[in-house]
Amino acid sequence: FDGGDCDAFNSEYPNCDVLNPELVGNDDCDDGKYNTEECGFDGGDCRYPNCNVVVIAYLGYSLGDSICNSLANTEECGFDDGDCIEFNREYPNCAMFEHPTISSVGDGVCDTSYNNEECGYDSGDCEEINSLYPNCKAPFLKAIGNGECDIGVYNTEDCGFDGGDCTEFNTLYPDCTDSISFDDELYPDEVGDDLCDIMQNTTECGYDGGDCLPNPMYPDCDIALVHDIGDGRCDSDLNNSECGFDGGDCVIKYPNCNANTLTGFGVLGNGLCDTMFNNEDCNFDDGDCVEFNLEYPTCKGFISNTSRLGDGICHHSLNLEQCNFDGGDCADYNTQYPNCGAFGGDIGDGRCESENNTPECRFDGGDC
Repeated sequence: FDGGDCDAFNSEYPNCDVLNPELVGNDDCDDGKYNTEECGFDGGDCRYPNCNVVVIAYLGYSLGDSICNSLANTEECGFDDGDCIEFNREYPNCAMFEHPTISSVGDGVCDTSYNNEECGYDSGDCEEINSLYPNCKAPFLKAIGNGECDIGVYNTEDCGFDGGDCTEFNTLYPDCTDSISFDDELYPDEVGDDLCDIMQNTTECGYDGGDCLPNPMYPDCDIALVHDIGDGRCDSDLNNSECGFDGGDCVIKYPNCNANTLTGFGVLGNGLCDTMFNNEDCNFDDGDCVEFNLEYPTCKGFISNTSRLGDGICHHSLNLEQCNFDGGDCADYNTQYPNCGAFGGDIGDGRCESENNTPECRFDGGDC
């Protein structure tokens, strides 16, 4: 019985058949077989048998965790094992709306759902914003003054032009909001972000804050793509004379290299050795594979991702002499289990694997 470690458990719960006995009595209510009479209702952790602890646990909470959870704020759950008693006493008529926990009340952020007398105006969190903007009808008051310009009802005088967040935007583009149709969406923070947004490509919005103005070097290039020109990667949509063959990114450096016709499968000379370009035609990935080839001259045919070599994990597929036994990662494994054909990472991982339960694998490194 686990060298005597389970004697006390077996004595107290002789008929409790669970996978992880250590969870019984760990102050966290586990449902299923644990929450049964045979297991002492999880060793006392499940003191409230009619409480739906499964849903509460799914949301990441537990009874008596010092957070008043609205789902557990019931008599069946002991008012969250006592966590909600003080809240209920202070705000007996406060109803919970959109939030998963009542702890949002008085958390320092004004939540509109609790901005009422019954909840003490979010336990005082909304007093300042109510004083500053008494006529503001924004649905999410916490968004006011958060550093991002929100349009619509937020960007109005009643809401202090989003608590000042929209002041600069309104100064630069006073008529931008009116130029966007009702069905379109305007994101002020994306105006002037170096990406051309077609919806904001209007005179009133400064042609998306200049993002949609033609590149003076390539005036006939597709506006929506001009900011990708000359970024070091060959973009096929820009590989034309109007865009200067992607600002030179697509000028063929190695005419016989397959990298010139492939996109999305690696990049020449990006600092990583891509084995698909590790050949003479591609100048050994534009030099990225030179060091790899010197250190592992016979490993190239056995590996697709060179970053796995010497990463601290013994990879069975690289546990070869040609690859220096995974860059040395498999040295300890080979010493301990010279005749075990199992995957190195599975040995001694705390789980008994039947295929490794052999004398050669030392019975899965002791796991079995």
